[in-house]
Amino acid sequence: MEQNRDDQVERLLEESYVLIDPLPEQVPADGEGQYFAVERWMQEPSKKTELYRRFVRLVLKLNCYFDLAVRILPDKAWEHNPKPDRFAAEVTDCIEHPNRCVDVLFPTQDALLRLCADDVNMTLYHPSERLRAMAERLAAAEGLFVWEPPKQE
Repeated sequence: MEQNRDDQVERLLEESYVLIDPLPEQVPADGEGQYFAVERWMQEPSKKTELYRRFVRLVLKLNCYFDLAVRILPDKAWEHNPKPDRFAAEVTDCIEHPNRCVDVLFPTQDALLRLCADDVNMTLYHPSERLRAMAERLAAAEGLFVWEPPKQE
């Protein structure tokens, strides 16, 4: 079963994706603002902890509607529908371990959500229309945005 999930993750990482982000769209490379200073500010432990709490609440709310399996990379096994407190603790623990990522697989939706410790956003790969719509509604309730990055040419 784990190998099937690992294979599914590898396949999904090649699919289209959307970002769940504190910002509503990609900041232009020639933007007038101070994106990198703001990003560093968001990386401060207290700010990042609050951001990750919003991510946790979003995922747990999604889990009310969709079955999920969770894996903490690089070393933990898949866990089916983890207890909310355990999931929250694992995600929060990632803040202090820069090489960690959280994979949230939605098996029945054939979709993957990934959060890596160095990021201030989550990536949702291959979301169905229903999953994306629900993620957008729940993200908005958490003060987050769901957007699709521009296509690479």
